[in-house]
Amino acid sequence: MQGATDGLLGRVLLGQYKLSFFHRGFAPEHLDLRVETEPVERTVRMQLGGRVTILVEDSRGRPVEGAEVAVLDKSGESMVEEGRMPFRLMEGPLPPSATDARGRLSLSERVRPGVYRAFATKGASRSPEVSLTVRDGAPAEATLLLAD
Repeated sequence: MQGATDGLLGRVLLGQYKLSFFHRGFAPEHLDLRVETEPVERTVRMQLGGRVTILVEDSRGRPVEGAEVAVLDKSGESMVEEGRMPFRLMEGPLPPSATDARGRLSLSERVRPGVYRAFATKGASRSPEVSLTVRDGAPAEATLLLAD
């Protein structure tokens, strides 16, 4: 087959790939890889990352159920996008990025260490963005305030 190469994964078409690595207890890692005719070897070092919990409240400090939460890395890539990360299962019609009855959204997978931007929306309301720092092996929490 022209335009392919053999390797550990079997026969792979030449080209650009994005590989994702998942292991219980570690933050997911992603690697951009260009497959050419010569063998390529890369090392992926997984980090513990941190568990992220977001609390959304109204101006009186009450939890806001059903608020959509965004957690973005420095490039603007979402950490709560469906298909990017597995989430805890919630009953009812709430999407995986929405807060529960306690105003909480907890990501079930760890997030890589770094600084993220977080905000929430519900209807026409949007919270101010807050900075969220995730450290290796530590929980990270943020409270977002939505105007009534």
